[in-house]
Amino acid sequence: MIGRDKELRTLRRLLADAAAGHGSAMLIHGAAGVGKSALLRTVGAEAIESGFKVLRTSGVEPEQWLPFAALQMLLQPVAHGMKDLSAPHRSALSGAFGVRDTEPEIYRVGLAVLELLADEANQQPLLLLVDDLQWIDSSSRDVLKFVARRTNDLAIQVIAAARIQYSESYVLLDIPLQPLSRPAAAELLDVGAPDLLASLRALILERAAGNPLALVELPKAVQGVTAQMDDLPLTQRLEDAFSARSDSVSRECRTLLLVLAAEPSAPLNLLLELSSRISGSAVSVDAVQEAVDADLVTLVGYTAEFRHPLMRTAIYTHATLADRLATHRALASVMDDTPERQLAHEAAATIGPDEELAARLERFADVSQARGKAAAAVPALRQAADLVLDAQRRTGILVRAAELSSEINHRISVQMLLNRTDMSGLGRVERARLMVVSDSSAFEPGEPQRRIQEMVTAAAGAFDAGAGRRRGEPVVASQRTVFLPGRRSAGACPGRSRTGSMEP
Repeated sequence: MIGRDKELRTLRRLLADAAAGHGSAMLIHGAAGVGKSALLRTVGAEAIESGFKVLRTSGVEPEQWLPFAALQMLLQPVAHGMKDLSAPHRSALSGAFGVRDTEPEIYRVGLAVLELLADEANQQPLLLLVDDLQWIDSSSRDVLKFVARRTNDLAIQVIAAARIQYSESYVLLDIPLQPLSRPAAAELLDVGAPDLLASLRALILERAAGNPLALVELPKAVQGVTAQMDDLPLTQRLEDAFSARSDSVSRECRTLLLVLAAEPSAPLNLLLELSSRISGSAVSVDAVQEAVDADLVTLVGYTAEFRHPLMRTAIYTHATLADRLATHRALASVMDDTPERQLAHEAAATIGPDEELAARLERFADVSQARGKAAAAVPALRQAADLVLDAQRRTGILVRAAELSSEINHRISVQMLLNRTDMSGLGRVERARLMVVSDSSAFEPGEPQRRIQEMVTAAAGAFDAGAGRRRGEPVVASQRTVFLPGRRSAGACPGRSRTGSMEP
């Protein structure tokens, strides 16, 4: 590690406190490529040398809608301890990991996980490393937040990394990871690429702007292309660098990398099986070793992981459309036991509208919602919206997906879905539903009167259209109290006058 002495001193102090039975939680946040994952790897290695048991998990974009996916990965090394838990806690974890049809309450899962980890920490101090928190599914994130707040008297240290600083109180401590200083950046570049031409070295230092991943990866791919590099933004430069590195590996290895990019949680045996089927020839563990030797992936036990999320993005987008479609079709054919992933791959393998597949995705969303698994319903609805021809139906699907995202407090998803909504095709009921969703996700505190007036007008229109009168249709309401200085407050409520205009 170069240029991170201050951060390492802080993390080592936390490990020492945790080993003495005084755990805590730390969030490391910063831009992509700034070195968060490298810092986690370093502190993890040091913790093992100090006698800690290290549990790891990381978020991946396709799994951010699968309830408890990241938590299951984290707890795999200590899953044997579940048998010693109390019956209610065993039942809660069994429900969380798919044995039951319904999703258990978060606080019950949190208590069960806390008991499991506390039992392990009585034998050996624990370090929980959580990478890419921004892509962790909301169920796992809530459980981790629950545990992180209760480690003060336990030999448990939680260290998470994310691209954003969460406004919610996940942890008591945080480290904003900044780009490297100019001297540290130059040192890192010279260690990794000591023979660079002076002009290319200066250009990389300037354009990388202290981003460690750029300083490590760009020299491997940009020799002799300084003019092109000068025109590319940082992320695009890195993606081009990663995809260029994949060009040098064998066809079998590239096929395996594409399967991993499409399904990053696939076990090694499935990766090899599908890669062989797609390529038409046997793909062995030699292809895995080739990817490891090229610094494209790393092995965690028997699971292959990309060394950085940008590698996965670059390899997927660099592949031909035909190869991507073939990969998704092959994945869909072997995922009968995980219907949500099977449907996702079927949708990804589809070009153009497909009403039958859209209907299946909506039915899956219905079942998931009925079982209390709203997080699994949202991606199905998002993909269903892409497969329908009728604009009004598409808008209705997107509004429903936004409502479910709002229920699970996934504000980024709500905003993305709202941005895709065609307001011109909204009926009065849909407009009112959308107003409630946007109110809960992005209320404008500076203009409460206008916002309330818009919402009551929308609710009145929905009521006139029949919402709330007929069984099965939504009743639109906004439950929000606003105090306006200088305004009438006792018993005041925005309402609709006889003439239909708005009055306080």
